[in-house]
This record gives sequence, C-alpha cells and structure tokens, in this order.
Amino acid sequence: MIKCVKINILDLCKNREVNCVSAKLEYSLVTEKIEGQITNSLSDQLASAQSVNDKFKIFDKFSKVMKRQRVQNANQEYQTYNLFFNSNYN
Repeated sequence: MIKCVKINILDLCKNREVNCVSAKLEYSLVTEKIEGQITNSLSDQLASAQSVNDKFKIFDKFSKVMKRQRVQNANQEYQTYNLFFNSNYN
C-alpha cells in the first residue's frame, strides 16, 4: 500500500526542507518499485504471447505507461532480443 506524506509547503521552519527531500526520495523509491513491477509484467506477457496480435494487444494495454523511460527501455530490450533471435533463425 502506498503511503502519502503531507507536507505544508508554506511552513518556513528548518525541517521543511528535510521533509521535502525525504518525501521526494520516498516518492522516487515508490515510483521505481512500481515501474519495475510494470516492466516485469510487460516482459512476462510479451514472452508468453502466442501471436503478433497478442503482442499488439499487450502493447495497447501498456500504451499509457510507454512514455516512462524505464518501460521504454524494457520495450527496447525486448525488441533487440526479438530482432537478434529472429535473425539467427531466418
């Protein structure tokens, strides 16, 4: 479960900056974890797809997160592997 941290941006005390940095770090860690889960799911589903149509359906399902760099990298790795694998058997 994702925990949200409340930060008062109008707070002028010294701890505000520490709280902001801490919240940004926590956000980055949670985002990285979720992106990892998404890329693993994308890779697993593509590997188990039986046809090209299945692969297009999978890409369509993940289209909204394809702008994320980590997901793009996973997609690029899959395409590179697929090109290399297919070129060796043709």
